[in-house]
Amino acid sequence: MPVLPFSAWLDAEGLSFGLGPAHLDAIRERSQRGESAGALLDDEALQRAGLHPDHLLRIRRAVLRHAALCEAARGLDAPEPIRNALQAATWRWARREAPGDRVRQAELAGVLASLASAALERGRLRMHLKRAGDPRSEQVADLAERTEGCDEIPAHRWFAAARAVADGLLWIEVLPPEGELKGAGAGLADRLAHGLAKPVLDRIAERAERSAIASAATALSSLLSTPPIQAAVAGLLVDARCIRVALPESDEDSEFGLRDLESLAAWLAARDVKWAGLSRLNSAPMAGLVEALSAQGVSVEMVREAGLMKQARKACQGQKHSPHLKLAAARVVAGRLRDPLSGYAGLEPDELGLGEYLDRVDASRLHAALADARDVAVWQREHGRAQGPAARGVAANPMVRKLADIVPGMELVGVVANLTGFGAFVDVGLESQGLVHVSEMSDETFVSHPSEVLQVGQRVRVRVLELDMARERLSLSMRGARNETRRKGRERRLQSLRALDELFKK
Repeated sequence: MPVLPFSAWLDAEGLSFGLGPAHLDAIRERSQRGESAGALLDDEALQRAGLHPDHLLRIRRAVLRHAALCEAARGLDAPEPIRNALQAATWRWARREAPGDRVRQAELAGVLASLASAALERGRLRMHLKRAGDPRSEQVADLAERTEGCDEIPAHRWFAAARAVADGLLWIEVLPPEGELKGAGAGLADRLAHGLAKPVLDRIAERAERSAIASAATALSSLLSTPPIQAAVAGLLVDARCIRVALPESDEDSEFGLRDLESLAAWLAARDVKWAGLSRLNSAPMAGLVEALSAQGVSVEMVREAGLMKQARKACQGQKHSPHLKLAAARVVAGRLRDPLSGYAGLEPDELGLGEYLDRVDASRLHAALADARDVAVWQREHGRAQGPAARGVAANPMVRKLADIVPGMELVGVVANLTGFGAFVDVGLESQGLVHVSEMSDETFVSHPSEVLQVGQRVRVRVLELDMARERLSLSMRGARNETRRKGRERRLQSLRALDELFKK
């Protein structure tokens, strides 16, 4: 029996978005023929059916996943359509366990599928060191002997664990819910326990990959949707020695010392520059730079470093009098700020540093998703549908010039640098970015993904929750301090009640 047909499979996955089977199948067929996302958005029949750009991006990603499922189910002769990779994996295991016995295969596949589903909902993962004496084990000390719920482990932690497994440092045990194996004979219980690991771990890996690719595509869409700046723009590149500044419009450039901020600000003011893109190499110091420029009325935005020098080298090729490579990079910074859609052109979308652990996902699916995100951003720009962030530019944090200046409770202003499935990274002008977890984004509504309330490049006001100097990790919140105080008070009361309850139990 083949895999569940695409339109029915999409509906079961909650991805049909009100489109009928004919429209969904047409999207699949045209996508597999290589038609662009923009061409599909221009289709009048799909427009009348209510196709939304964001929905199309998700359907296009689903096309590739359905194709992968068809490949995983190739050769299986299941009595009912295969709906997901877990079902395909359980049937492959059953065929190995009972070769030639169709009735027994169906029985075993059903039992393992039920057990795997229960494990994914209520089971646990336990991570063990593979070789305790391995000196590399220190790299995964925070994962070793850790237990996580199968349905709770976040994508970034799964990828960290999967990398440690690939490096031979960890192995992962799947623990089904207690009592799920009761009733099975000892021999069958052992075989089920052994067969459980792969389908469960594969399903968790699939879920993490979907989250990572979706987050990267959302971050790229957010980045490229920022409208162009219709004014003179300067590009600044900071390294350990100096600040290089370039004005592409007038073909001017210069260099300033790290402490010569007044001269830099005056140089920009003399040229009536109101916007400056700022990028730094190897976490170069920026103490006082934003403040000095802001004092002259220059709005500063952080520009990501990913792919910067590659674009600069390309810009230098073929020029008779090639500029200094870092001055060329400063020009690229200006171009990225002026118009991200053209400023990031020439780079592969997956070279933009849009998320952690993207090397752990399927490269072809990642590349296709990001190419679609760029294509849709172009389409939205051409049709006047692009929307930029609500507020832009880094505001000065005059009391903070290094990480050691941070104290919990301090309020800062920063710019959203990246979106992930679990939160947003915010640049507050320091060597390390801070993380606003998705649970710390709103007092008013539940936020399931950062893209619901934030865009890359958006200015935000945040409050410091915690600083880990040893790991250079900064935890931030966008929630009100009063609500946070109330929440901590409730937690303390609950802890006190639990402690009292335990005391009476003794």
